[in-house]
Amino acid sequence: MCAGAVAWLFTNDVAALAKALDVERLRGVVIRGPGAGRRIGHWPPDVFEERLRSVLDPGNRFSAASHPRR
Repeated sequence: MCAGAVAWLFTNDVAALAKALDVERLRGVVIRGPGAGRRIGHWPPDVFEERLRSVLDPGNRFSAASHPRR
């Protein structure tokens, strides 16, 4: 979800960016490159999302491809 607080960054060190985001309790998504689609930073558990996934995709066949976990 985006509420307007967006920053587009370029880095070759995604691990360092992920650590910095986690320290500041911020989140991000890798848009391009080998880790495209990967969530980085601080992603607290989303109880509603997990519950919805368990009902619509109980075998977790589609969730992993569209929303990769860390």
